[in-house]
Amino acid sequence: MVLSKEEDASKLLSLLGCIAFAFILLSPLIIAAIPAAAAPQSVTVTFTSSAHTAYPVEELTINATASAPITGPVKLKWTINGSGPYTWNGQMTNGFFEREWGCASVGNWTLWLVWEGNATYSLAESNHVSILVTAPLAEDDPTLLIVVGVILLVAVIGGVAYINSKRNKK
Repeated sequence: MVLSKEEDASKLLSLLGCIAFAFILLSPLIIAAIPAAAAPQSVTVTFTSSAHTAYPVEELTINATASAPITGPVKLKWTINGSGPYTWNGQMTNGFFEREWGCASVGNWTLWLVWEGNATYSLAESNHVSILVTAPLAEDDPTLLIVVGVILLVAVIGGVAYINSKRNKK
């Protein structure tokens, strides 16, 4: 039996309709059979500094520990007196980050670490650590010497006055 082109087209459309209907009926089963991608696990990062006060360019040890053995790039972020944040790119290895850090400017510094995440662990931002950087007294600054001298002078005058008051009572 030979079919006309119209009959061929009609049968083809009918077949495609059956396939589409079957797909619609079976799509929930097909979708359920596809494994869902696992959501990244959460991770926490704890950031610390060896000191909370420092002089300019004095080196501190800063480090971070993650709650999972993450390895990969991290961003060290900081502000100085509220300006910033500034960024330095570093590396965390097996859940640990460490570096020597010098705060070059006087002021209130705030530092923290950001793990940007990967397929296994989600993004995490550490706690913020504050460091107060103060200017040291210059070696040729006589302020400390003057203060110590005044204290000694007051102590000597007080001592002499006390001894004289004891002699006058006799």
